[in-house]
Amino acid sequence: MKSRIPLGVITILIVMSSLEAKEELLAHDKAFADLSLEKGYLVAFAAYLHPDVIMLSDGKLPTFGLSAALDGLRSGADDFDLAWVPQDGEIARSDDMGYTWGYWELWPKGKAGQGEALVSGKYLNVWRRDASGAWKVLVDIGNTNGPTKGSESTE
Repeated sequence: MKSRIPLGVITILIVMSSLEAKEELLAHDKAFADLSLEKGYLVAFAAYLHPDVIMLSDGKLPTFGLSAALDGLRSGADDFDLAWVPQDGEIARSDDMGYTWGYWELWPKGKAGQGEALVSGKYLNVWRRDASGAWKVLVDIGNTNGPTKGSESTE
């Protein structure tokens, strides 16, 4: 006689598994953010971007591929810190793709969290597992919140 697992138990196991996967992806995004503040955003992006990355930055043309993405990020890498805080995300049932989103801020080097950020915005990262199974950012989308205090037009 075959033993049967109740459907409710299977559903709970699937939900628990997807919550664990989601938490794993959010932890990767947080580690990515932590590395940005510890070693600089250029080092962090080099470590976490997928080789086929597409960068969709506010006010800029799309950038395709890791080398082009890093070239585009070099300007200002020695002068600024990029900080972000993941808010939420999801994982595909296939467990090979997911996304995270959150808020980012650009600060003068060494001043992250002190006073007001130079620029801030929102981001959405689409993640895909690479050949080794590691999560890498396949698509990075960011936009700004508009001018910060002191930079608004007086017109």
